[in-house]
Amino acid sequence: MKPVLKSFIVFPFLLISLSACVPSHVWIKQADLISIETRLAQVEEALHQQTIQQQAQSDVRFKSQQAAQQEYLEVLRADLAKLDIGNRIYQTVDPIKLAEQEANNNQRQEKQTKDDGYIYVGDKLLVGEIETVHIMPSDIQMLARIDSGATTSSLDARHITRFERDGKDWVRFDLVNIQTNDIKTIERPLERNARIVQSNTEEQERRPVVLMSLTLGDITQMVEFTLSDRQHLTYAVLIGRNVMKDIILVDVGKKNIAPPKISTPSNGEDQ
Repeated sequence: MKPVLKSFIVFPFLLISLSACVPSHVWIKQADLISIETRLAQVEEALHQQTIQQQAQSDVRFKSQQAAQQEYLEVLRADLAKLDIGNRIYQTVDPIKLAEQEANNNQRQEKQTKDDGYIYVGDKLLVGEIETVHIMPSDIQMLARIDSGATTSSLDARHITRFERDGKDWVRFDLVNIQTNDIKTIERPLERNARIVQSNTEEQERRPVVLMSLTLGDITQMVEFTLSDRQHLTYAVLIGRNVMKDIILVDVGKKNIAPPKISTPSNGEDQ
């Protein structure tokens, strides 16, 4: 067969085959494309919704974190303000200088001497380091040392005996005037027991405490005295801060400037 004739015979069959295949092939791609586009739209919508949710959650977390940071910042500012105030107070008010200033102010106060000879600084009686005091109910006068370092007052007592009276604890003891050797036996109700630790031992000593009437200058008041044997000491009476508080000032350079004022006859009874 001639080549030209063979070409005319083969070409129609090839054309028919191609025309039969093209429509089917194109239809399958369009279906796939629609499916892909649908899925893509769904994915995009899902991503959009997820983005919105994440953004909302992020906004909530951000606002929460921002609020926490703001609160912490306010705390830091408050602490800083306190530190600044404390620093300025420390710089402007030195405790030592303040105490010195108060002492100087007390000294600058005008001293007033009453008609009976007692000296007052403001509303406080001026006394020396050593003064004679009057103690009731013993009706005895003894030299006392005024000691601002002692918490409570102490009294020289000998032959201390504890006993019971009407179901209550009492104490019997002797008061000795070191200067005159006068001895008075006193009985007083027990107020309490004081535990004292001596400097030369770790053991505690249990000392009785009683109430006695004390006159120092023109001031008379009930005072708690710790009873102990003070015969090895120079003064039979030690006046501590429980007497001094708010009523007297001590001039350690002076002695016997405030003798006890006895306003009533001594009869040996409680005052």
